[in-house]
Amino acid sequence: AAAVRPFKGVCYSLDEAMGESFAEEMGEELGVSFTVASSAEECCNLSDVLFTQTPGSSTVLEKEWLKESGVTIIASGSDQPTKQEIPNDVLKASKYISD
Repeated sequence: AAAVRPFKGVCYSLDEAMGESFAEEMGEELGVSFTVASSAEECCNLSDVLFTQTPGSSTVLEKEWLKESGVTIIASGSDQPTKQEIPNDVLKASKYISD
């Protein structure tokens, strides 16, 4: 994808040290510059592509945080009926592809 379109990495973690570690590891692995956002909202505001990964049962973003021009969301943590990373209003407003 980076050959077609330049990417910059942005990440957010509830644990600041884990976020810094993730940014460093992914930057090295992918050869892409990563920064750590100060909040989930800031991360969403800066992103055209979002990848969510959480073991929690609470949503991790809000519709108002997403770019109006559109965003691709890859939600991989919702692997059980008790988990829901993406709010219902985001799902309702989305083109949904399941695999």
